[in-house]
Amino acid sequence: MTETNILTARIGANRKARLEAVFQWDKGWKLRFLGDLPDQYKAVISHHGDATGQEIDVDGDTVDIPDELLEQDGQIDVHLYWYSETAGHTFAVVEIPVAPLPKPADRA
Repeated sequence: MTETNILTARIGANRKARLEAVFQWDKGWKLRFLGDLPDQYKAVISHHGDATGQEIDVDGDTVDIPDELLEQDGQIDVHLYWYSETAGHTFAVVEIPVAPLPKPADRA
């Protein structure tokens, strides 16, 4: 099986990337980061406007987008957060639009 569900975010000087839309109810999406990235960072992912997000492990340069976030249309925000023992800050934001689709019959 080849991995076709990979979005790529190029992190440049503007520190913000807006990607192509994915479809509501899709599964198995990954997000790959390219650019001048720090050695140590985290990804915090949420629906746009949510007060809290999920911290997602970055595996090399890639994170898995949780399938449950694709059950709602709108926008997914991914904040990349650099950290050390004494400091930390958000250094980039990736926006992923989620295009609405009718709920499939096989979803409870």
